[in-house]
Amino acid sequence: MNLAFLLLSCTLVAGDEPVLLDAFHYTDAKTATAEWKPQGVAEVGVSTAKDGGIELALPFAAKPGLERVIIDRKLNLDLSGRREFTLDVEPDNMEAVGEVMIYFKSGEGWYGCGIPLRRPGPQTLRFVKASFRGEGRPAGWEHVDGIRISVWRGMGVNSSLRLSNLVAWAGRAKVVEPAMVVKRVDPAHEGRAFWNHSGTGAYPGDWERTAKTLQENGINMILPNQLWAGRADYPSKLLPQSDTFRKYGDQVAQCLAAAHRHGLQVHVWKVNFNLGNAPKAFVEKLRREGRTQISATGKATNWLCPSHPENFQLEVDTMLEVARMYAVDGLHFDYIRYPDGEHCYCDGCRKRFEADSRKPVGQWPGDCYHGSRRDEYRTWRCAQITRVVEAVSREAKRVRPGIKISAAVFGAYPSCRQAVGQDWVAWVKAGYLDFLCPMDYSAGDDTFADLVSSQMYFVGGRVPIYAGIGATAVTPPMTASQVIVQIEKGRALGASGFSIFNLDGKTIETLVPEIGIGLKAARGNP
Repeated sequence: MNLAFLLLSCTLVAGDEPVLLDAFHYTDAKTATAEWKPQGVAEVGVSTAKDGGIELALPFAAKPGLERVIIDRKLNLDLSGRREFTLDVEPDNMEAVGEVMIYFKSGEGWYGCGIPLRRPGPQTLRFVKASFRGEGRPAGWEHVDGIRISVWRGMGVNSSLRLSNLVAWAGRAKVVEPAMVVKRVDPAHEGRAFWNHSGTGAYPGDWERTAKTLQENGINMILPNQLWAGRADYPSKLLPQSDTFRKYGDQVAQCLAAAHRHGLQVHVWKVNFNLGNAPKAFVEKLRREGRTQISATGKATNWLCPSHPENFQLEVDTMLEVARMYAVDGLHFDYIRYPDGEHCYCDGCRKRFEADSRKPVGQWPGDCYHGSRRDEYRTWRCAQITRVVEAVSREAKRVRPGIKISAAVFGAYPSCRQAVGQDWVAWVKAGYLDFLCPMDYSAGDDTFADLVSSQMYFVGGRVPIYAGIGATAVTPPMTASQVIVQIEKGRALGASGFSIFNLDGKTIETLVPEIGIGLKAARGNP
């Protein structure tokens, strides 16, 4: 029996000292299971490692429909004075783990936070209270009556995860990390980018002013969002022209002229598949042709179905159109994925999956959504996305030698592979990308660092990583000093640069000048 834990089972967790909630030192599997109740198929064993712990079986290959493995423990604690929590873990195969989540049950709800693994081998996961999200109707941190640990599915392989030492901290957790040799990129050669969601720069109609301000403050790259799946901010022959184009003219041409005059690279950003902001008539035409996505419950969604051959061609051709028409420095993928795990289950997907697998689906969509063919179908979804990346990369470099291909991707891998069909590690290994911009959007510096650390491991130095900083993607928006801290954390972990979201009329007046001071306005050449 775990005496250290029992002493806390009905007490206020107060004071400044760290408190061990559970060391997971149990004499046998029966005792461990009596304390931590397995939910569903969960199996708990006792580790034979010298420092103890429990082994949580992860049968993701044996059970294709299994989303996560869960264990629960009942207790009564007041955690209102705690700021952070840490959990020691050791994966047998880290690719089996999408992320590890801790939930604290409180009344009729939960507080939950998930963290991806950073590397193989033993490691300490840090869960910051500010990053926990409420579900249902939690009664407050002072009324915690249970803990849940969930290990979400990564790749479909059988594995295990050792758990030990769940600790509550009043202040910042003291985590000892193994010494690592990190090659820092010379700031004179790092990528310093801003995403610009409007596609018009910070001052619509005045790209010159935007480019000059960025150059004066040490920025060397701009990623302007100038085409979507269903609209373009330039005179496209393939997509409907946007209201922005009609009002301000050709945004790609104007951006290029100004940016190149001031020594900035331009990587034109496309929102792939997502038909948001597309003309209604254009979307309705695609829907009639069976080219939009259908959820597992039969709901129509205004995204292009990636497996439809005409959609594949449209996505590729529109990006190549930009490369042919303009001397852009690069093409930048975004939304290069499915919207979620609920898509796409249209009739066309069934036919194309059956043809590719050479095997009929017995129960559609159940067998592929949560049944025996789930992993096979998820892998097939990844292939539908990957083929677009591969084709654009190959053909764009033929059309315009020297062009760089990049992508904004979900930060947590391999969970994004399962959830949205985005296997960016495969793209990197295959040589389809020249740099990567993971969207590591978190105001929590430790969460940001954990994501970058994991990405550095998976990429393995194959391409530069420009860590994505979500300055205006978090609530409240980050200050310039917070952004600079994350720039420095990325550098310390070996990132080759950064990309900041989002450049607009406000951030160019507030964030950009202060970041320029922090960068000492030395522009650099990525």
